[in-house]
Amino acid sequence: MDAGTAPATSPEQTPSSSVASEPRQPESGAVDEDAKKQRWELFNEQKRQIWTDIQADSGEYDRNLLTLSSGTLALSLAFIKDVVELKRAVHPWVLFCSWFAFAASILITLVSFRLSIAAQEKQLEYARQYYLEGNEKAFSRQSWYSKALAFCNHASGIAFFAGLVLTIIFAVINVVEVVRK
Repeated sequence: MDAGTAPATSPEQTPSSSVASEPRQPESGAVDEDAKKQRWELFNEQKRQIWTDIQADSGEYDRNLLTLSSGTLALSLAFIKDVVELKRAVHPWVLFCSWFAFAASILITLVSFRLSIAAQEKQLEYARQYYLEGNEKAFSRQSWYSKALAFCNHASGIAFFAGLVLTIIFAVINVVEVVRK
C-alpha cells in the first residue's frame, strides 16, 4: 500500500479533456442508467484508493510516533548522563513528566495496533451484514473499537507533543543554569 499512488481519476482530467470517461447525461435532463452506473464505479474506485491511502498514512503515523517517542526518550536520558547530572538538575520533575508522557505515547501507540485489528475485524462483520444479509443499519455502524482507536491516535500524539515540550523546557532551564555557573 503506497500512500503516494495516484487517485482513480486524475486531477488533470477536466470535463473537456476526459470525454470518454465522463458519464453521459441525456439532453432531456433524465439521468441515464449507464451514466449512474459509471459514476458509481468511479466513486467506488476513488473511495478504495482514498481508503488505501488513509490506512497507509495511519500506519506511517503510528510507526513515526513510536520511533520519535522512543528516540526522544533515549536522547533525554543521554542528556541527563552527559550534560546535566540528575542530582544537579534544576526542576527534575519536568524531566520525569516528559518521560511519563513519552512512555504514555509509546504504550498508547502499541495499544492502538491491537485496536486497529479489532476495528477492522468488526468493520468486516458490518460489511457482511450489509452486503450479504441486507441489513441497512449495518452500513453506518461504527464499532467501539473504531472510536477507541480514534481516541488513541489523538492521545498518543498529544502525549508525544507534551513530552517533547517538557523535554525542551527541562533542557533549556538546565543548560541556562550550567552556563550561569
